[in-house]
Amino acid sequence: MPYNKRVTRSLVELVGLSPRCQQFTDFWFSAWDDNKLPTPRAFDLQKIRKLQPFILMLAGTPGGGAKVTAIGRELVRAGGANLLGADWVGQAPEEYRAEMLRRGTAVARGAILRTNRQIHLDDNSVHHFETVTVPLRRAESGVTLATFVDWQLPANSNAHVAPSDIGRLPEIAEFIPIVENMPEKPETALVGKALQHDERVKIISRAGIRFVLNFIGDTMAGAPESGLDATDYLIALAIGSANVSHIDNDTALSRQYAGLIEPDWMRRGISRAAIARATMLPVETVRRRVNRLIEKKVLEQREDGIILSATNPLKLGARLDRMHAHAHLMDRMIRDMKARGVAFA
Repeated sequence: MPYNKRVTRSLVELVGLSPRCQQFTDFWFSAWDDNKLPTPRAFDLQKIRKLQPFILMLAGTPGGGAKVTAIGRELVRAGGANLLGADWVGQAPEEYRAEMLRRGTAVARGAILRTNRQIHLDDNSVHHFETVTVPLRRAESGVTLATFVDWQLPANSNAHVAPSDIGRLPEIAEFIPIVENMPEKPETALVGKALQHDERVKIISRAGIRFVLNFIGDTMAGAPESGLDATDYLIALAIGSANVSHIDNDTALSRQYAGLIEPDWMRRGISRAAIARATMLPVETVRRRVNRLIEKKVLEQREDGIILSATNPLKLGARLDRMHAHAHLMDRMIRDMKARGVAFA
């Protein structure tokens, strides 16, 4: 079936995939033959060797299963078993199989599946990651599905997915339709530039307010137990941001620590006066609050100033799963604005 590659790519961009999932999807698009999906032969994993360890390939079987035809070494390590040749659906708990088949069928018929997952590991930690599944061109034997798993545990980690989480369906799943090829019309273009200035301002303003409310609610989820209020969180997060701003401004260093929490020795301290300027709070308020947070061991006093430690008991600014959640909130805000006609240069 012919599809509209350009429009489908635009829909993917609106969703806002993680960088590596986007890289995987870009490769999938590059393997298209004009307006046709890529063949399994054209979808050569050797061309994306850096991503290959995180790719799972499934081939539909007549009995409604999905045979594993390729599985990356990092996925084998994460799951603690090599399932090459096994029925992927058959490995899942029985109560999930019908839904797994439904989702696989939807992708095979012309959709991209993006999921966000929170997995418990056997070392009692939690790992948050994203996946994206795309179909290849249908053959006589059926359709092959390719899934990229944005698994980012450190290479030296020995943690595996907890047995209770193997085969469990993702908490968040969304389908992106692969648009059928139809005659293009001028009005299909984004209409954001046609918005009146005041209307555009209102849409952006309200989207920003929704993001802030969602972010504050997520960040302060443990507020009653911690004894902290919104001002305490504001100060702590402002300090944490200042501590690592030099890393964010260094592209190479930022990429090096993209999937990690920056250790304390890399963090640069900030003075109480600078905290007051950054938060627009009175200096005396900042001094009193900072001293209290130091007593609670949320902050640390060093010779170069105050830092939000990577080992703080509330794990403020030190949880990769929350970073993924906050990135998802930002993605959703941008998608919301684009859907309402706001164009971005």
